[in-house]
Amino acid sequence: MVVDERFAVPCPAGWSVEQAATFFVTTTAWHALVDVGRVRPGGTVLVHSAAGGVGLAAVGIARAFGARVLATAGTERKRAWLRARGLSDVFDSRTLDFADEVLAATGGRGVDLVLNARAGPAIEACLRCLAPGWRFLELGKRDLVEARDLSLGGFNRRLTLSAIDLARAATEDPSYFAPLARPVLDALVSGRIGHLPARVFTADAPTAAFRALSGGDWIGKVVLALRGGPMTLRADPAPTFAPRPGRTWLVTGGTGGFGLAAAGALVDAGVT
Repeated sequence: MVVDERFAVPCPAGWSVEQAATFFVTTTAWHALVDVGRVRPGGTVLVHSAAGGVGLAAVGIARAFGARVLATAGTERKRAWLRARGLSDVFDSRTLDFADEVLAATGGRGVDLVLNARAGPAIEACLRCLAPGWRFLELGKRDLVEARDLSLGGFNRRLTLSAIDLARAATEDPSYFAPLARPVLDALVSGRIGHLPARVFTADAPTAAFRALSGGDWIGKVVLALRGGPMTLRADPAPTFAPRPGRTWLVTGGTGGFGLAAAGALVDAGVT
C-alpha cells in the first residue's frame, strides 16, 4: 500500500501491530476531548458507549487530565466491566434515563463535556446533561447525513456543539493529521494513557469478527491480524430470495440507501 506521507506516523519500538491498529481510534478521542473539548482537571465528562474503542480511549484520556468520568454502556456485562475499573457513575445507554441520572450524580449542574455517537432523541437528552457554557462533541454521522432538525432552544444556555470527523478533516487537509497525532503518540509512549484492549481475529476469519461486532458485547476494539502463513478466504454464497406470490410489500425509507436497495431486490425478484 502507498499512502500520503502526511497520513503516516512512526510506530514506536515495542508496539505490536495490534496496538498500532488501535492508535487512530485513540487519536479521535484525544482530538475530541483535548483539542476541541478542552477537557480540564476537575472537570466532568460524559462518555457514551464507554466500553467501545473510542469510548475507552476517551475514559483514559479524561482521567489522565484529572477529569471525572460518567459513562454509559449497552449491556450489564459492559457496565460491570467499567465499574470494576473504577468508574462509579455508569448508566444504561439503551434508554434515555441517563439524562436524569447524570444530573442527579452531578447535583443538578450537569457535565462539562458530552462525547456522543448516539442518534435521534438521545441528542436532546445529552444536551440536557450539559452544564451552562459547555460543549457537546458529536462523533455520530447519521443525524448529520440525514440533516435532522435540532431545536436551538437548549443552546440558550451558551452551549457549543462540535461535529468531530477527523478522517474527513485529514482528507480535506492532509497537513491536519500529523500535528494532532504527535501528542497522542507521546502520551502512549510515556504511559500517561494506555493502549486499548483488543479482541484479535486472524484475517482468514472475518465472519467471526463481524459476528462479534454485531453481537454488541465486545470490549475495546475488534482487530483483524494479518499475521502467519498464507490465508484462504471463503466467500459464503449469497442467500437466495424467493418472495411468496400475491403478497404486498411496504418499504419504508425507500429513497435511502438500504431502502432503495431493498426495493430494487424486490423488483428483481418479480414483486410488482
